[in-house]
Amino acid sequence: MILLRLVAAKLSILATCQFAIFLFANVGHAQGVSSGGQRAFVTGFTPIIGSRGVVGGIDVDTDGVLISASELSHKHLPKQAIAERKRNGVHKGSIHEPSSMRFVSLAKLEAAIQKSIDADSSLTDDILFLAGLQRIRYVFACPSVDDIVIAGPAEDWELRDGQVVGIHNHKATLHLDDLLDALQSSAAAFHGKGISCSIDPTEEGSKRLYRLLHRRNPQLDLAGRTLMEQTMGAQVITLTGIRQSSHFARVLVGSDYLMKRIAMGLDPSPLENLSSYLSLMKHHRSESHFLAPRFWLAPKYDTVEKSADELVWHFNGTGLKTMTEHGYLNQNAQLVNAGRPNVDGQKWADDFTAAYEELAVKQPVFGQLSGCVDLAVVAAIICQSDLMLRARCPLLLLSDPMKIHGQEYSVPTSVSSLASVTRGRKGWVVSVSGGVDLDIQTVLETASTNQDLDKIAPISNGESWWWDSSPSN
Repeated sequence: MILLRLVAAKLSILATCQFAIFLFANVGHAQGVSSGGQRAFVTGFTPIIGSRGVVGGIDVDTDGVLISASELSHKHLPKQAIAERKRNGVHKGSIHEPSSMRFVSLAKLEAAIQKSIDADSSLTDDILFLAGLQRIRYVFACPSVDDIVIAGPAEDWELRDGQVVGIHNHKATLHLDDLLDALQSSAAAFHGKGISCSIDPTEEGSKRLYRLLHRRNPQLDLAGRTLMEQTMGAQVITLTGIRQSSHFARVLVGSDYLMKRIAMGLDPSPLENLSSYLSLMKHHRSESHFLAPRFWLAPKYDTVEKSADELVWHFNGTGLKTMTEHGYLNQNAQLVNAGRPNVDGQKWADDFTAAYEELAVKQPVFGQLSGCVDLAVVAAIICQSDLMLRARCPLLLLSDPMKIHGQEYSVPTSVSSLASVTRGRKGWVVSVSGGVDLDIQTVLETASTNQDLDKIAPISNGESWWWDSSPSN
């Protein structure tokens, strides 16, 4: 019997964290906000994403259809701009030295950004990439100095294949844009439906595919796969609760899209210890004629701790875990979740989780996703523990999308269905669904209290908005 994998037959991304990001229109190029009536200052560093918005292995064509960036011609990457960035990217100063713990003052960062806005000048690279931070490990509320400080490992950065990564370890660098979107979502942390992103087939497309598979066995050749893809038709990408043209949103879409392509063997795995789900399913004996497994990425840290007064937080780990459950298509072509994983699905999910940190170096979009989760946790902590008020640090600029927001990107609206087939023992695998579920509220609810965190404080070395040291007690 034939087993069919339709990668995008139902790439359902459920990013259902407990807060929503304010939506607002494209306001064009960066402008100052020092006088009333002016539009929001828009951050931006175009060379990192290319003239067509390449990020995380995805691109958006002129019709808004999501395609793989690997299918694009290299002419779409701004080689000259990248070369100039590399030539001019040699800066003096310790900011380009690796640091096991770099601190960033959000109050002073905001002041530095406001200074650039008042001068009607572009933001510098160190601001756009948060002094080279790659992860967040600590959040400090500091009432004695009216500040909120974040801290984590950092190193110098460079452009590598259109991505901003560490110059030595090649891990993804955090973006100011993602911090802004995280903070600007926190005001709605306990309201609305939160962030959601889904890639779904149309109801009619699912029914057409079900009828095709039920009545006949399409061939395994190119013509057969093309017939299946055309029968399903395009999938619709829906983003809610988040600025649809944001870098944060594209990381959510891109990481899920690439995870599915690796799972279904459409892209070769970059790691020897990570096979495709397709290869595991060759000998699967399905209990359903139309198997529809689900995979998704969810936040999970090794450690989440807070001080007794919730002014200091510490979290550590990759920040993500791959989850799975078994599903199938019923006679109405509706996806039904069985609420449990199958053996092969659980193995692939566990393998992907175990390989995640290594994979994040090979495919930086997965590292970007970890960073986005960190920043979403930071924003949720600030909101839930009311740190802006308690630290007397209102962040009036960073938290206001009407004053500043991240760069605008092309908005993906659809993705073509892609079929990948292999011979198996029984049944059809008609879809792989899932996505990214940012349940940040659960992360905070599982935090344990560590009395020793009360003794830790960030020690600044002057007026700079960033510095390197170890937390001192």
